[in-house]
Amino acid sequence: MKYPEKLNKGDYIGVTAISSGIDDEMNLLRFENAIRNIENLGYKVKITENCKTYNRGRSSNRNRKSR
Repeated sequence: MKYPEKLNKGDYIGVTAISSGIDDEMNLLRFENAIRNIENLGYKVKITENCKTYNRGRSSNRNRKSR
């Protein structure tokens, strides 16, 4: 079995779109707090552009084309 390499401080952690999207301020604050906590551990965080969107219970518009 192959195991991935251990993350090191300064490495990036990517966050893709949350399934339901963020629909209120409390959830946005929780999301941003989680990012801050990860950064405080020494990692860099990269989020996709639709992480903070909300479209009828989804984080992305189904008509949106993939890149």
